[in-house]
Amino acid sequence: MPQRNSSLDAVKGFTILLVMLGHALVLNEINDPYVYDGIKAVQMPLFMMVSGYLCGRSAKVGNIRDYGRMVGRRALGYMLPFFAWTLVFHLDDFTWAFPAYLEQPERGMWFLVTLFVLTVMAYTAQLAAAWTGRLWGKLAVHGAGEPGGKAAEAGGRSKKAAAAAAFWGCYGLLALLVLLQLRAGIPWLGPHLTRIYIPYYMAAYVFGSQETIIFRYVNRKLRYGLAAAGGVLCLAVVVREDLMVMESTWDYLLQTAASFGGCAAVFAAFYGMGDNPAKRFFAWLGRYTLEIYSIHYHFARLLNPGVLTFAVYSPRWFLFVGESFLLMAGLTALVVLAGKFLPAVNYVLYGKKDSIWAWLRRRRAGGR
Repeated sequence: MPQRNSSLDAVKGFTILLVMLGHALVLNEINDPYVYDGIKAVQMPLFMMVSGYLCGRSAKVGNIRDYGRMVGRRALGYMLPFFAWTLVFHLDDFTWAFPAYLEQPERGMWFLVTLFVLTVMAYTAQLAAAWTGRLWGKLAVHGAGEPGGKAAEAGGRSKKAAAAAAFWGCYGLLALLVLLQLRAGIPWLGPHLTRIYIPYYMAAYVFGSQETIIFRYVNRKLRYGLAAAGGVLCLAVVVREDLMVMESTWDYLLQTAASFGGCAAVFAAFYGMGDNPAKRFFAWLGRYTLEIYSIHYHFARLLNPGVLTFAVYSPRWFLFVGESFLLMAGLTALVVLAGKFLPAVNYVLYGKKDSIWAWLRRRRAGGR
């Protein structure tokens, strides 16, 4: 089993707790001017950046067979749970629900659709880069001279440059298609959501694919200094602006900058943190983000009496939010644990083959 990145898992675990807290606020219609804005600024961008980073670090598409295999794997991981949960909530009218949810993904677990689209865009660009690299290599081989010569080295560099140009050219065309789809008013697969999250996904993709080079030229002190400055920027925007409003290009740019800054601060905090119980807890939680996301919000309003009369940030406000969060977390944990005893359900609803039985077998074998 590949070694997990505990810092990355900890980021995911921290983020899912932010999502839960945000839903405890917004689903109970608590009009909080700061906390939810801060959560909104980073919660989904963090998830998109984690996925983009992993895609950038993982093996790339090399041919059409790789492309089909990798897209199929993402379809099982993202779209199978999307359709399964849609079916769970619409057993009586699923023939309406499936096309309706694809037309408007925000009706359900939209982020799975958006992640699938973003990942397929990256895989398609990788395929274009692989094809271009092979074609360029064939065209340049006749002028390469002896192996290891300067001409061969130059040919290798030009091949990489051609592949990179093909990648970004293809990705740019795909992004343009998303914008044209949005402009034409075609809502299928949520182009408005794809447009918002392309910058986060691809920024992390580039970082993941070029991490060694970035670390070579940008020292640790500068990286963490920039992350700290980004965190300050995010907090300043949260305090001064209403992040629930995105009506102009300026709103979009400001919120995007704040989100990047906040995300950089979160990543730096966990990557700079040594091993400790808190980080291990967040890392453990980060292995179950899809399960938690799929379930938790159903329990967010259980303590809501219908009318909330207390003032924001009053002692009763903190007590109600805390109680709602803890009850939601406890019930979610019970449901997730129950699902681990049913491998087929675990696979269909969450796209995961792991189960409590597999975990017990690993424990008996001395694994973790």
